[in-house]
Amino acid sequence: MFKKIVQFEIGEDIQGFYLIRRAELRTTQAGKKYIDATLIDNSGEINAKLWGAEEPDIKIFGEGDIVKLSARVNEWNGQRQLSIKKYRPISANDEVNIENFVPSAPQKGELYFDLIGEHVEQMHNQDIKRLCKAIMLDRKEDMVVYPAAKSNHHAIRAGLVYHIYRMLEVADRLCDVYETANRDLLKAGIILHDYCKMDEMNLNSMGLVSEYSVKGNLLGHISMGVNLIEKKGEELHVDPEIIMLIQHMILSHHYFPEYGSPKKPLFIEAELLHHIDVIDAAVYDFSKAAKETKVGDFSEPVWSLDRRRVYNHGLK
Repeated sequence: MFKKIVQFEIGEDIQGFYLIRRAELRTTQAGKKYIDATLIDNSGEINAKLWGAEEPDIKIFGEGDIVKLSARVNEWNGQRQLSIKKYRPISANDEVNIENFVPSAPQKGELYFDLIGEHVEQMHNQDIKRLCKAIMLDRKEDMVVYPAAKSNHHAIRAGLVYHIYRMLEVADRLCDVYETANRDLLKAGIILHDYCKMDEMNLNSMGLVSEYSVKGNLLGHISMGVNLIEKKGEELHVDPEIIMLIQHMILSHHYFPEYGSPKKPLFIEAELLHHIDVIDAAVYDFSKAAKETKVGDFSEPVWSLDRRRVYNHGLK
């Protein structure tokens, strides 16, 4: 039985089938060629090196391809890294299914989409309700598969709807405590704040992000989201005040200018949106790191958590 990536231990030799998320032929300072690749399965990902590579080798390491390989698990800069010894492309006799290799949300994206829809149906403000329903239905097929990011939190198939659903569940609890918050407005901000990430990032055949789009690089999901809300809101004759409030929530949810937000939150729902977003992202990254770490050990440095090494205490 082949090991999952999450089970790799430094110093051991492994073999198995792994999906290539990214691969690039590079040259060392000494002029020797090698392949730098990211390999994934449904438990995680790992960097891999094939030293002494040649041009024909990169053809086997194509994005979205599955290879069988044997390798040594080394440590480099505090991270696990594979040094590939042998490899081959898969054959029909291997009977492998690419869907078993793609990191995905715990449930199908369609389920999370429907659960988000239930939150929308419970809304009392008809303008907010109509706006959320219309925008969701416009791109249902994309929403149920898109990751929430290229890397870091929820960078998995159906990660976007998984992230939105968890945020909505947190929002319900917080609104029970903070009764001055408008539940419908907060939920609208949650549903729509990252919606234009589907325009910001390009998907590959695996349902993962391969690169940022031209619009993503030039405009970003925040500015695109603000424009979308104005256009769709006017089309549906939504109250201009509602449009402006949701636009402000999208505009301010990153909080700091250096992270893309030119304004800080100026009302309670916008403030809550920012913190719920940060909480869910951090919890995801903490949970993922702990899952990949033995009980009683510290994880590899987690870039999105300021390179902190997460401790797995093992308590349930």
